[in-house]
Formats: sequence, structure tokens, C-alpha cells
Amino acid sequence: TPARCVACGTPGGRAYVSCGMGQVAVVDGDDGTVVDTILTMLRLGSLVWNAPLGKLYVRTGDDGELHSPMTSVTVIDGASGAIVRQVRVGRSASAGYMCLDPTGSKLYCSNELDGNVAVLDCDTDSVVGCIPTATSGYTTLAVNTTNHKLYCANSWGGNDVLTVVDYLNDSVTNVIPFASPYHPDMLAWHPSVNKLYV
Repeated sequence: TPARCVACGTPGGRAYVSCGMGQVAVVDGDDGTVVDTILTMLRLGSLVWNAPLGKLYVRTGDDGELHSPMTSVTVIDGASGAIVRQVRVGRSASAGYMCLDPTGSKLYCSNELDGNVAVLDCDTDSVVGCIPTATSGYTTLAVNTTNHKLYCANSWGGNDVLTVVDYLNDSVTNVIPFASPYHPDMLAWHPSVNKLYV
């Protein structure tokens, strides 16, 4: 099965690879071999490794159907590879993009079908809030640790905007419109120059 998403920076130099339909492969960072496989029996999307807490967060659907929406986050213990919790966070038709705040205490989960970004407390692995986005379109995320900002790119049906959130209090501080033919999609923040590339 083709790989969809990858999470790196784990202990021992291992990487976690989302293999689409129900499997997370554990890859040795030195030789590139698959050393373990975690079975979820769910449709898989994006992955995020939480180094401070030693947890892997995997965006998952309710079942293994190819086109089922991403509705939950499956929490995997990094030491044992065991699934410890599944948390419903909202609906995403894409990979269900996620990102952490710099401390690893909050996980942000995009829900373009619901028009919001869910906030997950990583200590309790429970949803503690939802941040409204400007549209219900395709949503990707990036964090700016210099200015404590969370960026949410929304692209859907001509309503193309970048929503800016202060992640210290999870409030929307700005909505930046994009005129055609520009449609905000993938995001990358450059820490050395404090610039966001869209």
C-alpha cells in the first residue's frame, strides 16, 4: 500500500509511516527496514509524533472504507506500540491535518467538513475546544513559534483565506483573503527569517 504520511524525530531514530488502509509501519531510521507494524483496522491520515509525551497521534476514520471521513485521533504509546485511546475530534475529507504547539501540550486537528480546528489536550487526550475557520474548505496547518501563531489555510469554492490564530489563547486574530488565481494550500514556516510560505 502506498505511504500517505510520515512522522519522524522518535526515539532511536525511527519513523512512523501511514500506509493507508489500517497499518502504521515502524521504520528503522538507519537502514530503512520495517521493524514493526501497528494495526488499527481504520482508514489512516496524517501522523504527528509528540516527543515530550512519547505518543504518536494518527488521524483515523471510523472504519477502513477508502472515502470515509477522518473523524478521530488514535493515540499510540510510543514505547509499546499499543493503541491507548481513540478520540473523536470532527470531520475531515482529506488527510485530517494536525500539528502540535511548541510545548507538545496541545494538538490541533483540521476539520474542514465542520469549518473548525479542534484542540486536543495532550495530557488528557481529550478535546478542550474548537476554533472556527473562515470557510469549511480544505484546511492545512502550520505553527509559528516566534509569534505564537497557528496558521490555517482554507481553500474551497472561491473562499480562499488564511486564518491566523493566537495559540496561547486559541483565538482568531486575523483572516487574510487570497485573490484568484491564488489558493492557499500547503504551509511552511521558516524559523530563521520568520516567514510563512504558502
